[in-house]
Amino acid sequence: MKRALFTMTVLMASAMSFAQAQTSAPMVGLERVKAPMPVNKVFQAATKADMPKKSIYNGNYYTVPSGALYMGYNLDDMGYQATFVNIPGLMSGTFTNMNENPFSATWTWNGNNANELGLVDENNNFVWIGMPSNGADGIRYVPAPVLNGADSYTLPSSYNQNGIISVDRLSALTYADPHIGRQIYGTSGFMSTQYLWGTGDASVFDIIDNEDGTKDTVDVVTKSFGFAQHYTKPMSPLYIENIFIPGISANNNQNPLGDKALTMQIVGDSGNMIAEFTVKQEDLINRNNTNYLEPFGTPSLWTIKFENVVDDPVWGEMVEPIIINEGFTIMVTGFDQEGVDLGLYGFQADGTEVTAPLDVESGVMLTKREDGTTKEVMYAGVLSIPITFTALTDNVFVQTDLTYTDQATGDIQEFPNSNVLRISENGADSYLESGADVSLYVSTATPWEDGGYIIEMVETNDDSEWLNLTPTNNTEYWEQSGSGFNLLNFTANPINAGEGRWAVLKVSGRGVESESPIIILQGTATLDDVPTGIENVVNDNNVKADPNAPVYNISGQRVSKDAKGILIQNGKKFMNK
Repeated sequence: MKRALFTMTVLMASAMSFAQAQTSAPMVGLERVKAPMPVNKVFQAATKADMPKKSIYNGNYYTVPSGALYMGYNLDDMGYQATFVNIPGLMSGTFTNMNENPFSATWTWNGNNANELGLVDENNNFVWIGMPSNGADGIRYVPAPVLNGADSYTLPSSYNQNGIISVDRLSALTYADPHIGRQIYGTSGFMSTQYLWGTGDASVFDIIDNEDGTKDTVDVVTKSFGFAQHYTKPMSPLYIENIFIPGISANNNQNPLGDKALTMQIVGDSGNMIAEFTVKQEDLINRNNTNYLEPFGTPSLWTIKFENVVDDPVWGEMVEPIIINEGFTIMVTGFDQEGVDLGLYGFQADGTEVTAPLDVESGVMLTKREDGTTKEVMYAGVLSIPITFTALTDNVFVQTDLTYTDQATGDIQEFPNSNVLRISENGADSYLESGADVSLYVSTATPWEDGGYIIEMVETNDDSEWLNLTPTNNTEYWEQSGSGFNLLNFTANPINAGEGRWAVLKVSGRGVESESPIIILQGTATLDDVPTGIENVVNDNNVKADPNAPVYNISGQRVSKDAKGILIQNGKKFMNK
């Protein structure tokens, strides 16, 4: 359920902020708000003029695929001087054309007409087809719609550099590009501490309906005890090692949490509790600030790192990553505990850069009164809490079809069912049943040995012990080819002559599993012996090469039809070996 909360504008002054949690605080739901919320006197209702503006004033711009994240700054405050949007490896996505007349713009990609590449859909949106992960060493071009033959748009960046990246390792990822906005450090007259969120009293007012039809307003002092912020479902399951937020404590307070703990709860849109973390003073990273900042004096700046620490019976305390694969809300509570003095600051996208609503919504302040009732208050514009995920996005794909182009004649030969591997009777050797090659081609978003990929037997006509589920893998191919492919083979126990057995396997990663299975045959077994009731026994993703259409590589460069690896033709990918 999408939390579409009404936004409001607050008058803000520069200062810094951060937030923390109360372990005993109740969960606060974020119901859909259907009417303007009561606001304090320092607020004013948002007007159309306050809404984010288009970055190109004639309207030539686009939105990135929903759930795509950006490269941010890591725990050491290190980041790129460029805007990089992360499209998960092997995932497709749509860059939506936001021109008032979508067909007024022509899409290009790396200088090529994207329509000729087949990368434009019927609504004149650019369709990114799933590319292998490439990490920071392989930045790809972003699409660019050109209006009237002149005006062009790409991802906005204060450094005028941008690109598409598919991270292949844990990286600092955010839902809002940190290069296109500004930090808002505090309020003026709203919170008693001047923080935006966190510790402090917040003055709000209630609207009272009188019997004569008039309305009165009553000032109410509430106590801020937490915040909540909703996020769109990530494009691919988000594998998270830790979550961190910048914070502030006024007047060089070196112990802003005292002996208290803060709690972060992550709740999925399904209502399920995904994770719950706590953080104590010893978990805060001191940024050793020496700058004076009105009205906080010389504040202490912190990085608050939340992670899922578990007590393993063998290894002791260790961090256990979590996986998020739905829209979710992050709630941090505990700011109102005695002895806690911690605030959060906000991030606001530049009005000249924002092109569409971000996949992160405005941060919601959670307040409560003396009688225990709670109230939600929002800043706006959109003003969010800058939260960063040390994470990666995973994917795995079993190639079911291979294509071979004869370099001498140019003839194209197609090999369907290339996810079927036959093992010799002695169990030592294997080759593709299609005859295309000796190894299975399995794409992964990260290197096989780093990703903890698991192969499981779904069904077999024999006991499960006959097949060795640990494959042999040409691991160098993933790194050297840039294709994202692993070349897998399996071994098995010997089988008697005249006997046959088969198995259906699935490959799983971090929150993902292959749509198509691997099918193993040995002895007299054939594909016809495998029950058709098993879903996706052979997933029909065959892409036929067109001998007359131009071919491009994954960098958008036109290549010959006998080029090797992953190629693009008519907006489709195929593997030419």
